[in-house]
Amino acid sequence: MKRIIERKSKTLTTFNPSLYLANLERDIQSAFAISIFSLLVGVTLNSFGMRYILNACMAASAEIFILTGLTSTALYKALVLTVQKFPTIGQLHVWLDKWFFGIMKRVNEIIFQSLLTVLEPRERQLAANLEPMKQDNVVKNVFSKLSNDTELLAKIKQSGLFQNWTWYWVMVYGTITFSVLTIVTFVVILSGVEYEKIVFIAFWLPSLLFLSTTLLLGVRLKRLSKRVVRQMICSHRFVIHTVLKENISVG
Repeated sequence: MKRIIERKSKTLTTFNPSLYLANLERDIQSAFAISIFSLLVGVTLNSFGMRYILNACMAASAEIFILTGLTSTALYKALVLTVQKFPTIGQLHVWLDKWFFGIMKRVNEIIFQSLLTVLEPRERQLAANLEPMKQDNVVKNVFSKLSNDTELLAKIKQSGLFQNWTWYWVMVYGTITFSVLTIVTFVVILSGVEYEKIVFIAFWLPSLLFLSTTLLLGVRLKRLSKRVVRQMICSHRFVIHTVLKENISVG
């Protein structure tokens, strides 16, 4: 037990939030690049057809395979570098969530409602009437105020919230990518190309897997968000109450 406590204490003291979040962002960017690469490969496969690709592979020499591998690697690296310079990936997440799953919106609502428990009933009633955009700003202000608390961020890390958000976006990219490829392949099948049915199954099954995992992660994120907010309130009730009072007009 003593060793476990010492290990946790060491983790809290050596935790670097900026470095950790930067690494998670790079993971998300890499997943985005892989999705684009997979989309390009899938579209290429549908454009030339499975039979043509198989015949080309059987007739190709070892040098062609090596050249293809090197070209694919270079293309992937170029995509990663391009995505890393993409400054608005957060805005892309907001757009994707708005049009497909709505998890971010629901989680923000849960966090906001949970934060309101520190207010008095009258204050809580007035705060509940705020517009959704104002509610989101209140949540951002609370987290911004607490962002310098390394110990709190370390505890949030240990809760798995950051990792689950990372996996959520990875699954979202996978769901969209393989859903698009499934639709494209289905259109090809309708054109009468029989052998593309194998490709359709190869895209359709992963799209279902990604979709189901995305939905499960969405449910988990809602539960984790409630738990994290409870921890925040226990350790920073006064600060949260002050921020809410500053951002909410209570008359």
